[in-house]
Amino acid sequence: MLLSIVIPTYNSEKYIEKSLQSIFSQDIKDCEVITVDNGSDDGTAETIENIFSSVILIKEKENKGASYARNRGLDEAKGKWIMFMDCDVELEAGFIKTLKNIIANNPSIPAIAPEIIDINTSKIMSCGLYISLIGRVYDVNKGKDPSCCKVKRIHGPSTCCGIVQRKYLEKIKDRNYFDEDFFFLFEDADMAWKMKRKRYRCYVFPELVCYHKGNSSNTTPDMRRFLCVRNRFYMIFNNCRGWRLFLFFLISFVYDIPRTLHFFLTSRYRMELLKGLQQKYRDSGGKI
Repeated sequence: MLLSIVIPTYNSEKYIEKSLQSIFSQDIKDCEVITVDNGSDDGTAETIENIFSSVILIKEKENKGASYARNRGLDEAKGKWIMFMDCDVELEAGFIKTLKNIIANNPSIPAIAPEIIDINTSKIMSCGLYISLIGRVYDVNKGKDPSCCKVKRIHGPSTCCGIVQRKYLEKIKDRNYFDEDFFFLFEDADMAWKMKRKRYRCYVFPELVCYHKGNSSNTTPDMRRFLCVRNRFYMIFNNCRGWRLFLFFLISFVYDIPRTLHFFLTSRYRMELLKGLQQKYRDSGGKI
C-alpha cells in the first residue's frame, strides 16, 4: 500500500461528503481512506457508510480529539506514506496523481506540504509550518496569493492537509505519534518541531493544491482560546529540556503577556490551564 489518507471527523456532516468525493473522484489505486469518527451525533458516520462503502470507518463512542483520532487512524494504516486531511478540505482534481509522481521522484523525502487555499478569500492558508528560533509557529505564506508560492524547505506539514513518510513518523514517535494531551490545535506544530530537531528536510510542492472550506471545529471561542494558550506551552514541554525549557517557557510567556493576562482575567478555563501545565511538567520529569 502506497498511501493511507487519515481523516478525523466530529459532527462533520456538512463537509465530509464533498471532502471524500474530492478524493474518490481521482485515481486512488494503491490508496486507502480511513476516517475516525469521534462520536458524531449529526449523521456523519451514516453519510460515510451509505455513500462511501470503501472507506475504513472507525467509530468512537465519544470525542477524544483530533490527536487521538489521527493516532487511531495510524494504528490501522498500511501505507508507506500517510496523508493527514481535515474533513473540511477538498482536493484539487489531479492531486493524487501529482502526489504519486512527487513521491516517485522524491522517495527519501520525510514530508510534503501542499498549497492550502482558503476558499473564502482565495489566499494561501498554509504551505506547511515553520518553527522560529524562539519557538513561534508560523503557517508558511499565509495570506499571500497562490502564485507566489515556490518550492521551499519547511519544518513540517499542516495536518489540515499534509503528507509524511511513515518511517519518519516512527522515528519521532514518543508515547504516540501525536500528543493526545493536546486534544486538538498545535499537534501538527508539535510534530513539526520534532522534525526540526531531527533536521528532517521537508518541502512545499505548490503544484499540490487543496481548498479549505470552513471551520469544522465545534468548540466554543473560549475553549479554543484555552487550547491555543495551553498547547503552545505543551509544545515547549515536549521539545525542550534543561535550561532550554526554562528559556523557551519564559520567552513564550513574555511574548504572549497581553494574551495570557487577558486569558486569566476572562476565561473560565484558567484553572484547567494551571492543572494541565503542572501535569505536563511532571510528565517531563520535573526537570528545568
